[in-house]
Amino acid sequence: MRYCLFIIFLLPLIVCAQTKIYVGKDKFPNDQVYEIKNNIVYRVNNPASKIEYLFIENGKVYFKDRKFFTDIKYSYTKGSIYKGNSTSTFDQLFELKDGKLYIGNSNFSSDCLFTLKDGIIYKGDSTSTFDAFMSYDIENPDDLILIAMLIAPY
Repeated sequence: MRYCLFIIFLLPLIVCAQTKIYVGKDKFPNDQVYEIKNNIVYRVNNPASKIEYLFIENGKVYFKDRKFFTDIKYSYTKGSIYKGNSTSTFDQLFELKDGKLYIGNSNFSSDCLFTLKDGIIYKGDSTSTFDAFMSYDIENPDDLILIAMLIAPY
């Protein structure tokens, strides 16, 4: 009986895996700006208010829950992020390599926008605490590319 109750209470925690992104290096609930849960990216205004922002399906990121060709904001494959519905190298916006987000498919440290390491997002090719400006809690390692998409405009 105890095991049944344990499974009943634990199951929602396992099924509802979510990734959260915060402003600042501390993970206070009031500093949360995005949440990724069940293929939906929510924009979080405060802990009680979440707005559906993007929908994710088959390597495509759509505005809200629409699935029209014109609503595709990004496409992604194997660490690369592309503009719209394209996967052409001419439309490659960013690439995530070894926890570093680069412009296009560059490898130069001057083209490194952000470094994602141990739940902290740093500006540029740095891991200094002075360059930490965002943080994240990640449940699904595949969500790292989605985090990169969301922080790229910053």
